[in-house]
Amino acid sequence: MNNRRSFLLGSALFFAVACMLRVEPNTALAQTQTDAGQRRPKARAKPPDPEPETYDIPAEWEKQPEEQPRIIRWMVHPRRRGMFVNLPIVDTDPNRGITYGIMPIWVVQGETDDRIRHIHAPSVTYNETFRINSIYRYYYYPTKDSSLLLLASISQVVDKEFLAQYDDFRLLGTSFLTRFKLQSNINGAGRFYGIGPNTPSSGESNYVNDTLNMSLLFGFPVYKDSRWYIHASQALNGQKVSNGPVDALPDIDKLYPLVAPAHRHQSSVARLALNYDSRDNPITTAQGAYADFFWETSQRRFASEYTYRHFGTDLRYFHRSRREPRLATAGRIRFQQMLGEGLPFWLLPQLGGKYVHRAYGEGRYVDYGLLVASLEERFTLFEIKTAGVKTSYELDPFTELGTVFDAPGKLARKYMRPVYGASLRAVAPPQVVGSVDFGVGQEGLSVFMDVNYSF
Repeated sequence: MNNRRSFLLGSALFFAVACMLRVEPNTALAQTQTDAGQRRPKARAKPPDPEPETYDIPAEWEKQPEEQPRIIRWMVHPRRRGMFVNLPIVDTDPNRGITYGIMPIWVVQGETDDRIRHIHAPSVTYNETFRINSIYRYYYYPTKDSSLLLLASISQVVDKEFLAQYDDFRLLGTSFLTRFKLQSNINGAGRFYGIGPNTPSSGESNYVNDTLNMSLLFGFPVYKDSRWYIHASQALNGQKVSNGPVDALPDIDKLYPLVAPAHRHQSSVARLALNYDSRDNPITTAQGAYADFFWETSQRRFASEYTYRHFGTDLRYFHRSRREPRLATAGRIRFQQMLGEGLPFWLLPQLGGKYVHRAYGEGRYVDYGLLVASLEERFTLFEIKTAGVKTSYELDPFTELGTVFDAPGKLARKYMRPVYGASLRAVAPPQVVGSVDFGVGQEGLSVFMDVNYSF
């Protein structure tokens, strides 16, 4: 699709998501992007933190519509115990193209309180390559600190997924947290260009990524009331790569016959991480810091075909101006390094995508090391109060610089990939964010959309 059409469809989703009703923090429908593989606990066993600083919104840039727009009346239908929401879906991705459809959402509250207990969210979408895709999502919240997600998905072409995930952020009433995840995912949109920081775009190939994953995580605070958490996890993965369904691209075994295995490969990964989080909100973040330092290993003697070590860090900082509350600055630095020999490309760090480098599709550059830095200035243009919810509309110019490398000593300035762009964001605190990102790099414009991702 051309860039103009991507822009129009992106803008439509941006304003549609912005008008959604706010729900309680533990009831967000869209999947929260994990922070280095971990989700921030929704509650901690500690005294409440001091109230975060608030900022008065100047009256001259706040708009108050007199009545709900027609789109809100079409989308949101209150029920005795919850609501029914018709949510249009428009998604863009450099690897998948444009996907559009509809997601009816049924939100069910408890009998004795207003806390959300169940969310049913089926959807039907269409994509030019993968055709019709049917998905059913079920969210169950047995307590305010625990959740269960069940997801089943199947498309007419290749794609299939099953996911079961349980999170408990106050295990047995303690400050310990746990997560169990079981997933089978077949994704036909994979791209591989070769390994290295300067692989040409002419080397693009398409593949199907077939994965099986089971993981278990435990976490606990370093000391009572601490913002520092230790996470320990174990994951068992099975992975198979085969030729993809995109007719316009060569199959991976034609361009890279040595990297596409004929059978499924197994890896077992033990991970230890130290997290710090002082953000005012993990999704609609305006102030605070987040840090993740991790080390993981895989050994042949412990149910794995590969031996390697993997370490890195993810640092984020958010600052809202005291003098001008419409302005906020967000910065991020990510570093990863793999140590091992003969590792398959799907285990290596990858540069590209909405969450790593916003001018390239996922997997554009692959190597044993990765370094990415991002700086974003967030300008609140105006606010609109709709259905009792105040939504901020932002224009957020950003710049990024990233590369991959074999080892830090081989990091080359000429392979640093600059990105310039801007993001349109609609923010309805504490839990709803809709964004459309336009990033321009050395290979042109890319457009990404997402819901409920802070940075």
